[in-house]
Amino acid sequence: MSATRLAISLTDDQAQRLRVAAAEANIPHGVLGRALLVYGLGKLGNEELEAVIEQEAASFRESRSKGGKTATANRWHNKDEPHQKE
Repeated sequence: MSATRLAISLTDDQAQRLRVAAAEANIPHGVLGRALLVYGLGKLGNEELEAVIEQEAASFRESRSKGGKTATANRWHNKDEPHQKE
C-alpha cells in the first residue's frame, strides 16, 4: 500500500482531544486520525456530517480572510519602511 502524507491544521483543543482519545484507546494518535478520516469518508452525504463540513469550511474561510486582511494592513500601513529580509 502506498501512502501520501497530508498536513492538516487542528485547533489546540482538537489536537488535545485526539491525543487523549488515542491514549485512552492505547493507539497512536495518527492511527486514530486515519480511522476517523476513513469513517468520515464513508459518511459523505450524511446530513449531520455535511453540517460539520460546512461549519469547518466557514471557519476556514473566516480564518483565511482575517489572515489576508492582516497581511494587507501590515503591508500598506508599513509602506514607508523599507522591506527587510530576516
